[in-house]
Amino acid sequence: MKKVLVVDDEPYMRSLIADYLNEIGSFQTMEAGDGTKALEMFKKEKPDLIFLDLLLPEMKGYEVMQKIEEEDQDVDVIIITAVGQKQIMKDCIEAGADDYMLKPFNKEDLELKLKDYI
Repeated sequence: MKKVLVVDDEPYMRSLIADYLNEIGSFQTMEAGDGTKALEMFKKEKPDLIFLDLLLPEMKGYEVMQKIEEEDQDVDVIIITAVGQKQIMKDCIEAGADDYMLKPFNKEDLELKLKDYI
């Protein structure tokens, strides 16, 4: 069973993504609401895939992603954001993100994205 960490400061968004993942397939989902908790869970659980919001309290998603990449370059990180600026997405990909998804998205969008990584 693949482990997926969902990191977003909005509980509704975390829950929605986790529900979509459970409808799509057999995933062990974990949730974190801030960057500090995300890094703790990453180190403890070693997820296969991370959905990471850019705008988080305490530590921004970009910083979280850099710390994750320093520890494990094999983990797939997909940025989720409502900010669709191309330069921000380009910077994230160059810093180690594997892909990105713009909010809002639906279950079908998520399923298509997962095919590339799971």
